[in-house]
Amino acid sequence: TAFKVFDGLKEEGLIASRSGSGTYVTKSGSSRTIGLILAGSSRYEYFRPVASELSRLALDAGYALLFSNVDSSSMSECRRKIRELAADCIKRRIAGVIFHPMEFADKDDSTNAEVVSAFDHARTPVVLFDSDIFAPPDESEHDVVSIDNFAAAERITNHLFDAGARNVHLLMLPEWLPNGKNRERGFLSALALHHVRHPVSNILVARPNDLNAVRKYMCRRPRPDAFVCQHDEVAAVFKQTLEKLNLRVPEDVMLAGFDGLEISRLVSPPLTPIYQPYDKVAQTIFQRLIQRMANPDLPPTRFYLPGKLLVRES
Repeated sequence: TAFKVFDGLKEEGLIASRSGSGTYVTKSGSSRTIGLILAGSSRYEYFRPVASELSRLALDAGYALLFSNVDSSSMSECRRKIRELAADCIKRRIAGVIFHPMEFADKDDSTNAEVVSAFDHARTPVVLFDSDIFAPPDESEHDVVSIDNFAAAERITNHLFDAGARNVHLLMLPEWLPNGKNRERGFLSALALHHVRHPVSNILVARPNDLNAVRKYMCRRPRPDAFVCQHDEVAAVFKQTLEKLNLRVPEDVMLAGFDGLEISRLVSPPLTPIYQPYDKVAQTIFQRLIQRMANPDLPPTRFYLPGKLLVRES
């Protein structure tokens, strides 16, 4: 009976055995709280259903979810808040943390690495959600759960060519995450397959409502006739900017995006996206964090889930 109890406690991550030493209560055994730190969940629709599903999973497993959203127009303020939240989680000695890295202002932005390093120093298990903390091809020594952004971008770019586009471009925001860079790499790979010369020149880095930048870019010859947008909200705003330039979607310019949630259906015409399976993403994140809390010495793993292409009228 005692051995069965020990096995059950180990499966739940409440105790762990150390060879030659003994059996000890784990951090998760002394704390039933999990931290969730998201940068900008109030701005991005995709984060909300993931956070909701994580909350449900935590409740079902008997954990409290300490949810923190960081959102500010000031990058320095965001950095400060994220550091404070990380310090608070460490002070509370929570069982583990799910961390969505903040957007990079430039390649030297070290905030995410500093936060994760603080968790490592405190021996707080961390699973990274949606993005790594380093730009590819560099990788951190942490678990990452995301869709396969490279394959997804390659697929949706190929789809635009198959739909009749001849001059496909990519729209990226000035701030970026490593997952965005993987989308960029997938996009460039698709252009190479279609023998596009100088594919990096087919990338517009701008805000989707920057009318002057978009007007100047659309004066190119040949004019771009299709865009893969960084995500659906970018595509929705970009469509309005194109309409101000008297360009119709999809007659003049085809659009595609990422996420596939509510806003992609509400746009007229409805947007063609790569759908991210938020429920499976959340389940994979939660399961991996439970495993990581039970066994901190597990090798880091990258979980790249497949995205689904939803073909619509845009």
